[in-house]
Amino acid sequence: MKKYKNMIFLFLALISILLPAQVFASVSIDLETKPQFITGEDISFDYYFLSDKDEQIDYFVNIDCPNAPLPLQELKSILLKKNIPFKEEYVYLRVTDEIEPQICKISISIVEPLLITKEQTFEISANRSFKFQLFSCKEISCIEKSKVFILNDDIYLDYISEVENPEITANLIYPDKTEKQITLPTQIKANQVGNYEFEVVAEKQDYKTINKKAMFAVIAAPMQIKSSSICNIDGECILPETVQNCPQDCVKTDNMDTKLIIIAIIMGIMILAVFNRIRIRNKS
Repeated sequence: MKKYKNMIFLFLALISILLPAQVFASVSIDLETKPQFITGEDISFDYYFLSDKDEQIDYFVNIDCPNAPLPLQELKSILLKKNIPFKEEYVYLRVTDEIEPQICKISISIVEPLLITKEQTFEISANRSFKFQLFSCKEISCIEKSKVFILNDDIYLDYISEVENPEITANLIYPDKTEKQITLPTQIKANQVGNYEFEVVAEKQDYKTINKKAMFAVIAAPMQIKSSSICNIDGECILPETVQNCPQDCVKTDNMDTKLIIIAIIMGIMILAVFNRIRIRNKS
C-alpha cells in the first residue's frame, strides 16, 4: 500500500514539473462617481485598473437603471502595464425632464484572464411625473363625456389629476382663432361652429410640469341619417322588395302565393278526375 502511495506522489510531482506554472496578475478596480445626478447633468464616472504585472484584460462596463435606456454593452480589451494605473471616463446620458427619479447601478466586470467585478450605485434625482387628463362634457358632473356638441349647447371643461391641487393655467382657442384664458373646471357656451382647442399647463412642486391639449367640435345641428333601406314596411310586397330584404311585407304575400299554387294543383287533379270518369262512362 505504501508503495502505491509513493508512486502516486511521484506521478503528481512529475506532472507539476512538466506543466508550466500559471501565475495570474493581481488586478484591482476602482470607481469614482457622484452619488447623485440632477436634471441637466450628464451621468458620467471614472474607473481605474491597476495590475502588479503586465497583463492584457478583457472587460465590460454596464449601467443598469430600471426606468432609463440601457447602454450598449461592448467588450473592451486593454494592455495593463505593471503598477501603472489605467484611467477611463464613461459617459452614459444627460438627465432630462423625461427621465424619472431612480436608483442605478454601475458595474465593471473583468472577464479575462480572471473574473473580477466592481459595483456601485448612484441616484438620478429628478422631479416625478403625474397623470393628468382633460375632458369636455355635456353636464357639470362630467359623467357624459363628448367631443361633439350642438350650437348653443353648454359645454363643461374639466380635468382629473393624480396629485391634489396642481396649479392650472388654461387657454381656450375658438374656431375663429380668438383666445381666452379660462379657469378649470369651467362652463362655456357653444356659440361658434367649428373646432375648439384648450391648452393646459399643470404644475406642482417636486413634480414635472405637465402640458396637455384637447379638442372638441361644435356643429350646427344633429346629422340626420337617411335610411337607405329598400323595405318601407307598408304591407305590400313590391319589387325590389323580397322575402330576403323585406320579410315584414313579403312573408304574408309569399305564403298566399304558396296557398294559391296548392289550391290550383288540387283543382287540376279534381278536373282530371272528372274528365276521366266521363270518358269511362262514355266507353261503357
